[in-house]
Formats: sequence, C-alpha cells, structure tokens
Amino acid sequence: MGYYVLKLKMKLPSLLNESKHWRTIFNIKKKQKSLVSKMLLTMPLMVRTELKIEAQSALRCPSKHPLAVVMTRLVRSQGLDPDDNLNASFKVVRDTIATFLRVGDGPQGPVQWRYAQRSPLIEEAEGATILFVWGPDSVPG
Repeated sequence: MGYYVLKLKMKLPSLLNESKHWRTIFNIKKKQKSLVSKMLLTMPLMVRTELKIEAQSALRCPSKHPLAVVMTRLVRSQGLDPDDNLNASFKVVRDTIATFLRVGDGPQGPVQWRYAQRSPLIEEAEGATILFVWGPDSVPG
C-alpha cells in the first residue's frame, strides 16, 4: 500500500453559501484550481507516475487496484458540522485531481472520494489536507 499527503494552504468555503457576484465566484474557483494544479506538480515524479498508473489500473479493474482520495478540511470553528457542504467545498479540488489522474470523478469511477472535517492543530493553518492512498488495503471504511 502506498500513500502521499498533500497540504493545501487555502480556505475552502462552501461556494454554494456565498452571495457574491458570479465573476467573484469564478475567480475564487480559478485560483483554487491553479493552486491545486501547482501543488500536484510539486509531488515527487515517482509518486505522480505511480498515482497515474494506479488510477488507470483502477479504471480497468477497480477491485484489484483501489485508489482512495481522502480530503479533509481544516477549519477553526466552535461546532463542526460533518455535512456542512464538504462536497461543494471540495468540488474544484476534486475536479482538478480527477483531471490530473485522467479519470472521471463520478461515483462509479475508479477513485473513491472521501470527505472529512476537523479543527487544525495549533501549528496548522486553516486549509486542507489531501491523502492519496493506493494498493490492496487502500479504501478506508
């Protein structure tokens, strides 16, 4: 089993709840996509290559080559709601990762997408962590 952790230093608000001009929302999404793309390219070449190979293998045979992406939003809040539009907050991130892996991001796709939310540790900034896990025991329950 292999894994790689990617830390994003950007806030991930739920854009569904934002009452801003459509152009402002577009620019936020554009910046998110750009940052995630750059962060994916900072991964070591061997990890990037292995992830893409595993994604393509999972596309052909999902039971033998599972690939999971666990996205965790780090947010300072009094009451964390586990269903607080996490899917919407990570939509641009998920689309960018799926494009990077050259796979679809649908529920029947080769990648299992998981969401979580927690308060950041003292030394952590708000943002997100993305955990890529691949191999026979990779799909978390």
